[in-house]
Amino acid sequence: MNIADNILRAHLTNVFFVGGTACGGKTTIARALAQKHGFTLYDMDARFAQHQKIADCVHQPAMTQTFDSWEAYFCRPYWAYSAWLQQSVDEQLQMALIDLIELSREQPVIADLHLSLETARRITDRQHMVFLIASPQRVARDYYARPDHRDICDCIMGLPDPQKAFENCSKALIYTTQPFYDTVKRSEMFWLERDESSTVAGTLARVERHFALDGQHQTKG
Repeated sequence: MNIADNILRAHLTNVFFVGGTACGGKTTIARALAQKHGFTLYDMDARFAQHQKIADCVHQPAMTQTFDSWEAYFCRPYWAYSAWLQQSVDEQLQMALIDLIELSREQPVIADLHLSLETARRITDRQHMVFLIASPQRVARDYYARPDHRDICDCIMGLPDPQKAFENCSKALIYTTQPFYDTVKRSEMFWLERDESSTVAGTLARVERHFALDGQHQTKG
């Protein structure tokens, strides 16, 4: 059973969506917004283990897929790795939207999640959506240097050929990021690109203005 887009939109009007690429700053800005304005923070990545518990191989084949080894996971063809990542995100998004409907009934929610441009247009409006993006080259450069990805780096370093694994993962990141990055920049949606001049305070202020979080927002009740 599929839920019609107009029904989803009607039940997600109390949600501010922060999406984008890896290394674009969406998690940092979502947390800052939630803390500053007293809104509920929803982190899709942080819910993965919880969602995986209710996933099954029929309805969520990517989320439940297993691998013989970490080498098989990280060293598969980069295009296959990318396709698996996207399918896994699409499967989990269905669960995330149900969570958001429940959480946003009485309280505004800042949702840090992965949304395609097409999906964003279907379930929300421009005023409730921001894309924070980084260039594919920046993503490939910075992704594994992040402190929250230390465990991944340690795992890759333990493989027989870590250099090959890192190169393969970087190819997958660029392959995944490039079309999304290009599409968002050509779109009518509000987006900000992270570069060397970007600051958390500056990005936060611009996102707040876009969301009109100036004391005028009223919580649904």
